Amino acid sequence: MTAPLFPPKPEPRAGRRFPVIRVTLLVLLLALLVLPTLWWHLTPPRPVGVVVVDKTLPQPMWREHERVHWWLDHRRVMDPRGGVAWRYAEDYVGYAPATKTGTDLDSTHLAGARLVYIADTYGVYTGDYLVDDDSTTHGELEPSQLIYGGVTENEVTALERFVSRGGSVVAEFNTLEEPTAGTAAGDRLGTLLGVRFDRWLGRWYGDLSAPDEIPSWMKERYERVYWKPWKFRGPGLVMFSDREDRIVVIDSSEFTSRWPVTLEVDDRDDPLTRGVRSGQPYWYWVSGVSPTDSGEVLAHFHLHVTDAAKQRLRAMGFSSLPPAVVRHRGAGVRAYLAGDFADVGATPPPLRRTRGMDWMGRLQARTKKPGRQQRFFWRVTIPIWDGMLDEVLAASR
Repeated sequence: MTAPLFPPKPEPRAGRRFPVIRVTLLVLLLALLVLPTLWWHLTPPRPVGVVVVDKTLPQPMWREHERVHWWLDHRRVMDPRGGVAWRYAEDYVGYAPATKTGTDLDSTHLAGARLVYIADTYGVYTGDYLVDDDSTTHGELEPSQLIYGGVTENEVTALERFVSRGGSVVAEFNTLEEPTAGTAAGDRLGTLLGVRFDRWLGRWYGDLSAPDEIPSWMKERYERVYWKPWKFRGPGLVMFSDREDRIVVIDSSEFTSRWPVTLEVDDRDDPLTRGVRSGQPYWYWVSGVSPTDSGEVLAHFHLHVTDAAKQRLRAMGFSSLPPAVVRHRGAGVRAYLAGDFADVGATPPPLRRTRGMDWMGRLQARTKKPGRQQRFFWRVTIPIWDGMLDEVLAASR
């Protein structure tokens, strides 16, 4: 029997293809990990000159301005030393928890600056340092004596001069509220930003019966106004005046949406809100503000509650559609963010010092769990900050 003239070719082994595929996937993965970081390092620093103000630091946790620094670093904005490495414990003006001393903003801090971002001026109180063996007592929730905080008239004078030279000022809750509310400094700063604090506040609470969330004075006020005990449980909204016996409690039975508070954009053409997506859930403090004659509402909070709840709000002088972003119509960027826009939790967001990867942050933040602020941070706060930075840079060209 003779051998075939053309012997059949051996069948290719399927396993030979898999090493090539694995190597290709590995290379792509390494590129995905390395290139965004390399791109960030190759991007020239932005010499903007930013001053961050934070007076609410009883402990070295940096919560109120940590996200601002993260974003400045992430966008390669030049730090005070001429590099791109913002230091949470140093690169701000305000209260130093290590030495327990406060530093007010003045003209020396503003020399060479183009943007002032006021993250928080609520301050530090004696209750922040109360130690009580009784675990049901939470001194930080109760009224106590101010140690340091608020905005002074000298600081407002420095900001007014700064703005007259073309500087930009953006502030967020808590800046116009206590302890600045009702002072001449607060009125002048509101005029500078085009906004007025109407002396009421609101907040979503995860559990209206939790002693570590609900202060005793809030329960006492409710019982004094309505002549009935506080028996609320579960999630809810509480709106109250900061100086009068006015309060409204809305529990989850009166919510008309799975997200009881959302941010809605009114002006999609303004650089501050151009990249913001409407309908994003918000889970923290809301400040009752209104625009002055020189102010304009760019976005508002929408309280998704029943008509009966809206009637109770109106009767107490509260709004179910309070402004969220108010901008002065004058030159430069002057705006007020009427909520904790920078506060997204206890840890900084991921993807620091990368470029082209923000889409992953937005994807990771698509949580539907109540109380999580990451979604709001990626879809509202960062677009507002990016618009703020772009406008400041464009004005300096």
